[in-house]
Amino acid sequence: MIRGFPSRRLPSAALSLLLLASISLPAFVAPASAAPSPETTGRSRSSNPSLARSADAEATPRFAYSVLDQAATTITKIICPNQTTCAGGGNTTTLNPGQLVSFLITVTNAQPSPVTITDFWQSGLVFQNGDNCGAPTTTTAPGFVGQVTCTATSTQVILNFLVSTTAMTPSAAPNQACVPSNATGGLTCSVAIVNIVIPGDFNADNFVDIRDYAVWRQNFGQTNCGNPADADRNCLVDIRDYGIWRQHFGEGTPPRPGRAYVTSINDSRVTVIDTTSNTVVGTPIPVLFAPEAIGVDPTVHRAYLADDGSNNVTVIDTTTNTVVGAPIPVGTNPLGVGVDPPVHRAYVANQGSNNVSVIDTTSNTVVGTPIPVGTNPVAVGVDSTVHRAYVANQGSNNVTVIDTITSTVVGVAIPAGNAPFAVGVDPTVHRAYVANANGANVTVIDTTTNTVVGAPIPVGMSPQAVGVDPTLHRAYIANFSSNTVTVIDTTTNAVVGAPIPVGTNPRGLGVDPTVHRAYVANIVSNTVTVIDTTTNTVVGTPIPVGNGPFAVGIGP
Repeated sequence: MIRGFPSRRLPSAALSLLLLASISLPAFVAPASAAPSPETTGRSRSSNPSLARSADAEATPRFAYSVLDQAATTITKIICPNQTTCAGGGNTTTLNPGQLVSFLITVTNAQPSPVTITDFWQSGLVFQNGDNCGAPTTTTAPGFVGQVTCTATSTQVILNFLVSTTAMTPSAAPNQACVPSNATGGLTCSVAIVNIVIPGDFNADNFVDIRDYAVWRQNFGQTNCGNPADADRNCLVDIRDYGIWRQHFGEGTPPRPGRAYVTSINDSRVTVIDTTSNTVVGTPIPVLFAPEAIGVDPTVHRAYLADDGSNNVTVIDTTTNTVVGAPIPVGTNPLGVGVDPPVHRAYVANQGSNNVSVIDTTSNTVVGTPIPVGTNPVAVGVDSTVHRAYVANQGSNNVTVIDTITSTVVGVAIPAGNAPFAVGVDPTVHRAYVANANGANVTVIDTTTNTVVGAPIPVGMSPQAVGVDPTLHRAYIANFSSNTVTVIDTTTNAVVGAPIPVGTNPRGLGVDPTVHRAYVANIVSNTVTVIDTTTNTVVGTPIPVGNGPFAVGIGP
């Protein structure tokens, strides 16, 4: 049995398109056999043909040449938004391998009747069944790999396809339906296109990352069928689509090679490391005095360096690894940078002026007035999924929360440990990890409620940096005085294994979740230690960098 419309008599062809909005489909039932490919079925006929109307064998034209003889045959093909309705369908959609898709074909002014419809498809689609269709075959039609012929006894038919489980991603799979034209004697055709991506890849770059979340957020609440962020195809972009993005976060292939940007405070430069090969890329980038922090907005390919000695922020174009424009003036002694890519905002913690400057990363200009926070803010961590920035106030032993949509403080400061010095966030479990430098522990904050979770987690001595691999749910804590890195399971908040030995005085740490590598800046050793986050073991030998490596930022 195939999925089709209930049988009923139709009004005239001129009104057939007006009925489209009310058409719905019963549940799809896949055929039991498969031919000619493992994913296709054999000859398929509808037991209840879609919109079937019996032909009147005795009917004769009222005049020698009827109106239909004079009107051109037309054919339209739309993609049903989901498995229950064709209402609101268009001629393009975005699907994932393994999903089912139905096409509604409407023919008007067809002569003679019944009319023969030939459907062609490209690689990536696999014919399942359809109304009064024969067996699918290969085709010699240019650009297509298969075809099937169906006999339309009514003005509308349904064809069902499977998006191949082996389809390339991203790719586009056109599907074309043709009928004989009574005007030209040739064929008249209509094309629909299925764009094939991996689940959660809303921007179709074959990699599920924070940029796809930005697409979801931008389209949240939209009810247009076929929206690229409507992952479950219910014609509504909602929290369920976010869940699909979260489930597949990190899947696919990064569109650009990963880069680790390592600042050196003693020679005022930035060393760039290719995270796919762990080799230094080009020559170091000269910047202003004492770049003590770095944050990256991958959506605009910009890195933001807080220059403590000049009270400025330097911007680097991560596609060319060159400085962009003039330094951006901020507050006194900027020591921390956090970025919310979906809203294109960088938050700079100014230790000397007890506030946070906000930079628009699309224009590299300061937005509004500095936001007052606690005493001696030194670090910023951001949960982009809830749009909250967490500012570690070293002098007041607490964390200020900022709404990154409105750039306003949310609630009261959250108590932390002794001298909170760094913040890392796992957005997939909504947890912020605050390293307390003088407490040798880590405070955990629930970013959905802004409350402390459990007791502080003991780590090494003087923890001063935090990096997170959200796809593996691991937080990495650089213990400055212990020369080690502690690993925390972010789903249980339990320490995993023994501390990992690194270089002397690890001060900065960044994680590239696409290749599962953590990069640890050892300020005295002048090296970067690389850790495989799938095994929590050191990879290769330390990478030589500049003098006094201090912070690590990760970007494409």
